[in-house]
Amino acid sequence: MIKWFQRLSLSEDEFLYKSSLRIAVVFIIMGLPFAVNHLINGQTVLAVYSLGIIAVLALNAISTIKLKRYHTDLILFGLVPAVTVFLIELLFTQGVFGCLWCYPAIIACYFMLPERRAWVASGFMLLLLIPNIWLIFDTALAIRTSITLIMVASFTAIFIRVIAVQHEKLKQLAVTDELTGLRNKRSLEEELTKIIEQSKRGAVPIAAVTFEIDHFKRISDQLGENVADGVLKGVSSFLKQRCRKVDLLYRIADEKFLVVLFNAPIEKANLVAEQLRVSIEKLYLLQGTNVTASFGIAGIIGTDDWRAWLQRAEQRLLKAKQAGRNQIVSSDEQVK
Repeated sequence: MIKWFQRLSLSEDEFLYKSSLRIAVVFIIMGLPFAVNHLINGQTVLAVYSLGIIAVLALNAISTIKLKRYHTDLILFGLVPAVTVFLIELLFTQGVFGCLWCYPAIIACYFMLPERRAWVASGFMLLLLIPNIWLIFDTALAIRTSITLIMVASFTAIFIRVIAVQHEKLKQLAVTDELTGLRNKRSLEEELTKIIEQSKRGAVPIAAVTFEIDHFKRISDQLGENVADGVLKGVSSFLKQRCRKVDLLYRIADEKFLVVLFNAPIEKANLVAEQLRVSIEKLYLLQGTNVTASFGIAGIIGTDDWRAWLQRAEQRLLKAKQAGRNQIVSSDEQVK
C-alpha cells in the first residue's frame, strides 16, 4: 500500500535524493534559459510555469541539503501536476517541439519518486498527455508519439524494477551471514537502536537473548571446520523454525548468536531460552555426543543504548559459562 504523505530521510533512500539533486541541477541549468526566452518572447504562461518548476526543484534541493529531508509529497502533489500542465501548454503552443519535453519528464518521475509513486506519476502524466496529443497531432503522428511515450515509461519502469531487485539482493547480502543465513553484525547498531526506541515509546518489553555453543573451538579443532560449520547451520536452522517471524536472529561471532524477542518480559524470555537450551541439546548435530549452549538474557531499561543492552546480556552469558555452561543467567544478582 502506498503511503500518500511521506518524507524520506536521506538514509532511507540515498538513490532518490542523490538522483533528484542531480536532476534539479540539470533542469535549472538547462531550463532557465528557456524560461528567460519564453519571458522575452512574451510567452508569459510558459515562463511562469518554467520558473515555478525551477523554484520547486530548487526548494526541494535546499530542503534535502540543509534539512536532511527529501519531500516526495512536494514532488508527487506539487511538481508532477505542474509539469503535466506545463507540458500540455507546450503541446498546444509548440507542437512537436513541445512534445519532446514529455520524454525526459516521464523518465524523471522514476528517478525522483519511490517506485510505486513513480508508476502513479507517470500514469497520471500519460493519462492527460495522450488525449491532448490526439487533439493536436494528425493520426499517424499521434499513434507514434503515444506508443513511444508508453514505451519510454515502460522501459524506464522495467529498468528501475531491475535496479531495485538487485539493490535489495545486495542489501540482504550485506546484512546476512553467508554460512547461516541469519542477520550479521553490520545491521546490529541501526536495528537495535530502533528496537530500543520502539520499546520505550510503546512500553513494549523486548529481551535480548545471547548464547554461545559450548566448547565450539574444541569441536572445530578435533572434528574439523566442516563439522563445526554443520553445527552452526543446524543450530541456525532450528532457530529459524522455532522463533517467531517477528523475532530477530543474529550470528554476532563465530559461535555466538543473538535472539531479540518482542513482547517478552524477562520471565517469558527465560522460558523461551530454556526451551532453546533443551532443544539444542537434543538436536542430533554430532555423532556420539550432544551439543550444548550457554545463555545470557537482558531486558531494556530506561537508560539503555544498544551497546549497554547487549553488553548486559553478554555479561550474563559469560557468567553462565563461568558457572559450568549449558545454563541460563538472566539477572544482575546472578552476575554479581
